[in-house]
Amino acid sequence: MIRLGLLGATGRMGTLITSLIQSEFKSEIEVVAFARKGDSLEPLLSTDVVIDVSLPPVMAQLASLAVKRAKNLPRFVVGSTGWAPEDYAVIESLSQLTPVLVASNFSSGVFALSMILKDYAPLFKKLEYTPVIIERHHCHKKDAPSGTARTLQKSISPQNPDQIQTQSIRAGEVIGDHEVTFFGAGDQITLSHHAQDRSIFARGAIQVAKWLTQAPPQTNKTLGMSDYFESLKTESLGVS
Repeated sequence: MIRLGLLGATGRMGTLITSLIQSEFKSEIEVVAFARKGDSLEPLLSTDVVIDVSLPPVMAQLASLAVKRAKNLPRFVVGSTGWAPEDYAVIESLSQLTPVLVASNFSSGVFALSMILKDYAPLFKKLEYTPVIIERHHCHKKDAPSGTARTLQKSISPQNPDQIQTQSIRAGEVIGDHEVTFFGAGDQITLSHHAQDRSIFARGAIQVAKWLTQAPPQTNKTLGMSDYFESLKTESLGVS
């Protein structure tokens, strides 16, 4: 039985993760620690794996506690988005001590979209197409562009992601839509991902947490969804 800690347990994603574990994963995973606003974060460090769906300052605080402890640490699945460089540095330090996977989106469809962009954006650039990203989320989402949009920016232009034109829309209760259009002189090509059920993100985070508990104990790098999918493709739990 995997002993799981949940950071951001009372938010939308945290509530959904808890519900899915109780209904679909109860024979494999047990939530043994969770942190609400104002709770101590220490109990989370006594679990097998922590899923973070909170905010960067809260996860940074937990990461700092873990770095100070340094030994007998859980693994971490980090889903917070909107990181400032000074906060993210502690995540990189944590990844030197225990496996840490960071993802802006746990949807396999979004990952497939990012891989398509990575492969074909150079061709579109040679053909003089201009990429534009439009992302839509519910009105409660605080960061803009979204973490997923930033991931897509990097897939299109690894060296200069901020130069990709990106429009963020925050309205209604949109779960998450990401649309990438390449504009040419006389035509346009659009690739998009539309989330129809928030459970795809929660279920993906749980599957990643299960995988991470079996990952090598020392990785010395921050992992991403590419590491997870590569391990599935090669039918191996190791990462290179």
